[in-house]
Amino acid sequence: MTFFKRLALLALAGLLTTACSSTTVKNSWVKPGYSGKIENVYLVGIAKEEDFRRLFEEAFKRKLTGQGIRAIPSHNDLSKSQESNRENIIREMTANGCDSVLLTKMIRKRKDKGTSGKGIKVVQVV
Repeated sequence: MTFFKRLALLALAGLLTTACSSTTVKNSWVKPGYSGKIENVYLVGIAKEEDFRRLFEEAFKRKLTGQGIRAIPSHNDLSKSQESNRENIIREMTANGCDSVLLTKMIRKRKDKGTSGKGIKVVQVV
């Protein structure tokens, strides 16, 4: 399985687990010919609200760490205004010793009318 397919499947599993909804990957890219092992991932969640950014990054960190991959959330290093700046991401990624970057972006959120479990509202990320 190629590097990106593994990463995309892991990302999809993380979103499904944390959001209880279906998720689709809109765009992806991997360096042509790359076949190395993912060991250190820098996580960048792009969202309008800082809370969602932290949720994305921490959810992916838990999932990747569970797979034996070191994951560094960017919310500790990059402010909201820096989160989508390529040079800032590369600088912090390198400073943290990461060999890969995983960027996530919430496109839309939707609340169900019903509840799940003990009255907890379900928020779906699509």
